[in-house]
Amino acid sequence: MPPSNMISTGARLAEFIAALGRGGWVALDTEFMRERTYAPQLCLVQLDDGENAACIDAPALRDLSPLAELLADESRVKIVHSCRQDLEALDTRGRLPKDFRNLYDTQLAAAFCGYGAQVSYAALVEELCNVHLPKSHTRADWSRRPLPPAQIQYALDDVKYLQPLRGALDRLLEKNGRADWLREECARAADPASYRFDPAGAWRRVKGAGRLDPAGRACVKELALWRERRARARDLPRNWVLPDAALLQLCRDRPRAEKQLARIEGIAAGLRKHAGREIVEIVARAEAAAKNDDGGGKDEERAGPLTAQQRRLAKEILKWLEERAKDAGMSRTLVAARRDIEDFVRGQTDLPLFGGWRAQFAGEEIRARYS
Repeated sequence: MPPSNMISTGARLAEFIAALGRGGWVALDTEFMRERTYAPQLCLVQLDDGENAACIDAPALRDLSPLAELLADESRVKIVHSCRQDLEALDTRGRLPKDFRNLYDTQLAAAFCGYGAQVSYAALVEELCNVHLPKSHTRADWSRRPLPPAQIQYALDDVKYLQPLRGALDRLLEKNGRADWLREECARAADPASYRFDPAGAWRRVKGAGRLDPAGRACVKELALWRERRARARDLPRNWVLPDAALLQLCRDRPRAEKQLARIEGIAAGLRKHAGREIVEIVARAEAAAKNDDGGGKDEERAGPLTAQQRRLAKEILKWLEERAKDAGMSRTLVAARRDIEDFVRGQTDLPLFGGWRAQFAGEEIRARYS
């Protein structure tokens, strides 16, 4: 028999969801595995409403619709910590409602309260609840069954303190006048665009792509998209298909024959055999398209390395923003990423920095000072 707080049947799931209190909130967390797959494999969903707590054995259940109905309930606040990967894992199983609202992310709340942009759940619990959480199962295999009782308790602890954290953080947010900023940021985090990955934009995740020449950037865009589709079709991690370093070297060398692929470290022999011709053809098409480029296209896709003047300006803006954020007790990365500033100095203005609370905090002043 599974432990009473481990839900492995549809009947138990429906019974548990129905028993959740109507206090207006539910704490939520997930455990998933993705080391050997393209998409995260949802293994566990933990829920706690202050009176009832349980782990949902996702692989054992074909139908998670009672959970989806709970998440779609706009009257309940869904409290999470660092939500993006949780939402991605839930979305992979198709269990997120189309319009997912009323999210409260304690990591985002803490960032507005001076705890840094990436503060961990355990660190917050220790700081605000005076409870030390063990880290013994941080790298546990959540796909194995049965799960040991200690591992189940570890998972339940990940939701046990979310509501107390919310209460403590809300008091700080009201004090510093940033409650509305958090609501705006949580709504943004709940937007599917924040956790659903667009394969056409895969090239943006390849570190170093912006330093390639125009033909190289055209290649990295096409090859990253090809890699994404191949990884997804085979349910493999993208770097198992083609490591980033090899992809970048392909875009620098731009080989014209299959035999030249053997000179690039990281391209597996099997990939050369089964997809070598396709890779060479993609490179050739991308290079030809770059040569025939008439200057159109999106700025972000065409942007190369910054000029010396742009680098100086970006550095100046980043320094100003670091000081502004530090004075406000926030991390600069919460306000704007380095790439946002670099895009701004290239002339782009359709950026998060110039909307909502970010515009109020710094965006409008940056526009006025540095445009």
